[in-house]
Amino acid sequence: MKHTHLINTAISIVRGLTIALSVVASLLLCAMVVVIVFNVGSRFLFKMPLYGTIELVELMMIIISFIAIAYTSMQRGHVRITILTDKLPQIIQDFLGRFVSLLNVTIFSLILYQAAINAVYSASNLHHRTDTLDIPIAPFKILMVLGVAVLLCIEITHVFRPLSPELDSGE
Repeated sequence: MKHTHLINTAISIVRGLTIALSVVASLLLCAMVVVIVFNVGSRFLFKMPLYGTIELVELMMIIISFIAIAYTSMQRGHVRITILTDKLPQIIQDFLGRFVSLLNVTIFSLILYQAAINAVYSASNLHHRTDTLDIPIAPFKILMVLGVAVLLCIEITHVFRPLSPELDSGE
């Protein structure tokens, strides 16, 4: 019983963090739209594009992408093909769900490890900056690591709560 409470608390914390990060990603998406609109407008009206638009959009996309992947995983919104698995008994479906989640945990652990190494290297080397606007790249790599870490935590919670009809609707 104590383990169930601990797992539910961990799931609540991860869900809260993911939702907070998704709000940040939504705001960045709005900012990206504004930057692109100003770029197109200045290009049309003044025959001169907004300086550094491509870099800003690229940097915002890094954050948005990794947070969106974590949010989609939390919502279990990824594409599933269930032609065969729906015909299996629920216990086997749960086993397969746990197996896939463990596989995801392994893969995302490796991605997190490499991303963290890359972020630390960029943070220690102050010469990693964008070409046009001279923005340091390290903070964006650190946010990428945060997104992958949240995704890893979500997949760990999926190991303990496999996909099943009663959890699918109200997890």
